[in-house]
Amino acid sequence: MPKYLIEIILIVNAEDPDEARQIVDAIIDLPIPDKNIENKIETMRVEEIVQIPNPKDTRKFWPKIRPLIWEKAQQLYQEEQGRTMGTDYKGITATRKELREAGYFHTAKLVILRNLYLQNTRLQNLISRIH
Repeated sequence: MPKYLIEIILIVNAEDPDEARQIVDAIIDLPIPDKNIENKIETMRVEEIVQIPNPKDTRKFWPKIRPLIWEKAQQLYQEEQGRTMGTDYKGITATRKELREAGYFHTAKLVILRNLYLQNTRLQNLISRIH
């Protein structure tokens, strides 16, 4: 008689992996009313317990990145003001409108996104070397 591997995915609300394991163990220990079915089950075990990320957290890329872009744009503006004004430099901050019009926002966006990309690729390369 052929054997079949059947994966059952169980999603539970639990505080931590230990509590999730207790819930799974309780379900595995439930009695099976039909002895014929119970005799056909060769093994039941838990392979892995993985926390599911909150989908709301994973979709919010830009709200996390935008403040970094504005900060970098202000930094680029201050650096250029310091270079070009010399001793007359007062450290005045630019408005968001000024940063956009002067192109600092766009430049900062490119710098931040490039840094994130490089950070991710370095991490992926490191992980691939380990495995």
